[in-house]
Amino acid sequence: PWERLYAVERGDAQVGSADVKEMAEMGWLALLAPESAGGGGVSLLEAAVVVDECGYAGVPAPLAVSNIAADLINRASGGASGHLAGLASGQRLYTVSEATRRRGRSAHAGAKAGRPLSAAGGNLSGTLPLVPFGDIADFALAPLTVDGGPAFGVIALAGARRETVRMLDRLGYCNIHLDNADLSDSVVLAQGKAAEDLHERCDALVTGLSLI
Repeated sequence: PWERLYAVERGDAQVGSADVKEMAEMGWLALLAPESAGGGGVSLLEAAVVVDECGYAGVPAPLAVSNIAADLINRASGGASGHLAGLASGQRLYTVSEATRRRGRSAHAGAKAGRPLSAAGGNLSGTLPLVPFGDIADFALAPLTVDGGPAFGVIALAGARRETVRMLDRLGYCNIHLDNADLSDSVVLAQGKAAEDLHERCDALVTGLSLI
């Protein structure tokens, strides 16, 4: 309803878990996930049409971030496949970090604010800057370094410190700070060249869907 949209824009109301589950029931959040994982199994062009229409209507929905996450997780084989079911059902919200927007390949894992995300000795530390829907997201897909090398992963946000940032007079963006978080709660999707490739695709999808 328009009244709810205006309330969200003013900061008087927030998009919450109930909203996310309702969007998931409509199939919005996992359009790019395969049908076998509970997703829509549609093409990128078809998903872009849905994202565009919701953007035109001013719907404050995490469609773009969730579908980018679904696409990247689906492309990365391995231990992250179980995340698709949680994403598609709306039980957990997935987003991507502003750290994915970079200037050149040398900026891998670079953050605009705070410390780049880095994992060593089973712990994860650093900052994910300007995370859309960072106030309610459970996981964020982002570049990081693992033992000094490039990687790309699904980062668990439970227990992280979330610093709210107002963007274009809207709330919901956060700088998310992790300090020696347990890496076992996160999943490294890829390392080395494969991580660079995922990073490049994430950048392209973020740009193509005019997310940030």
